[in-house]
Amino acid sequence: MAKYDVTYSCGHSDTVQLYGPGRDRERKIEWMEESGLCPECYKAKMRAQRDAAHKEAGEKAASYLSTRPELPALVGSEKQIAWANTIRAGIFADAEKHGEALTKAPQPGGGGDLVRKLYPIWYAELCGQSSAKWWIDHRQQSHDEIMDGAYRNPLAMVSHVLTGDAPKTTALSLWTAWIAKDTEVIAYRAKMQAERERRQVEYEAAKEAHIKDVLSYLDRVDWEKAIADDNEIVSTDGHKIEVSQVNTAWIEVRTIDGQSQIDFDGKFACWIGHRPEVQALNKRLTEIWIETIKTPLTTFRVGDRPDSITKHPAADAEWPAINVKSHDGRTAVVVTYNDGWYMTECAGKSVPDAVRKSNQHARIMDEVRAQYQGRA
Repeated sequence: MAKYDVTYSCGHSDTVQLYGPGRDRERKIEWMEESGLCPECYKAKMRAQRDAAHKEAGEKAASYLSTRPELPALVGSEKQIAWANTIRAGIFADAEKHGEALTKAPQPGGGGDLVRKLYPIWYAELCGQSSAKWWIDHRQQSHDEIMDGAYRNPLAMVSHVLTGDAPKTTALSLWTAWIAKDTEVIAYRAKMQAERERRQVEYEAAKEAHIKDVLSYLDRVDWEKAIADDNEIVSTDGHKIEVSQVNTAWIEVRTIDGQSQIDFDGKFACWIGHRPEVQALNKRLTEIWIETIKTPLTTFRVGDRPDSITKHPAADAEWPAINVKSHDGRTAVVVTYNDGWYMTECAGKSVPDAVRKSNQHARIMDEVRAQYQGRA
């Protein structure tokens, strides 16, 4: 852990506190200076992108709705109306694309005529919907999903008669007879449901197989060597894997080929770090990391030259740090907090909490304290 003065690519400067190995810190600082934005500029950029997206969506909605003057004005607040208009335009565009196919599609059990009569009634109901809140509440639904919901609730759908002289009960009784009493329709719907469930099971199995295939890249890494070398990690089949230090007690796999998530069929499948096999690997990597730092400390002996213990260049009142050199030329960073002495780095690598509780660490701190206080 250390603080650094950084000048972002936007020209603004700030003091940042970074964790992890020196290599990761240098890479982070380089990215900040070449491509990173200061927090305020980043917020401004995100706000501008969001405003531009909202403006574009609003313009598209206004263009579409200008061709549909028969649609009623929406009721709600100014923000609700603006948002609801973009939703309404999208759903109606979907309806125009699929509506004709839906009305002409053959229906089981002789229900085709009924659907062709009911669909225009439902569509008219949709056109007459003037509540901005209603459109916002249905923003996640497509035209087909809204229509399907209406099919499952005839009372919500059929508020008009099928013909000018037929009572409302006729429409409801016809609908109920078709959807609930016709054995062929019931069998057809059961068949379709079974088919959907079968496809879903196959899809989930294929997705899981894809996830495991991606995670298998992690099995093709010599982790002991990778953690000890502290270099870029590449599997034997060429996939880049990023492992980062989360804090002073834990390291974890962050990305595979630059991605922290796994996608399947063009959609999000899972976060890499949420998979149990990755969490188990993170535990193992942390144990390896601890040993790669702990074992070399057994041969760390504080040098007795005048420059063996010097003030750290970034030390200040909040971060009282010193550099400590060993007899064989390794450098460690030691800080003092609340009368305690702690090694934070050794040979450019962060020292985990577990190592600070070891006998090796206690011995080295005794040597540092004795020499430092003796010189004072």
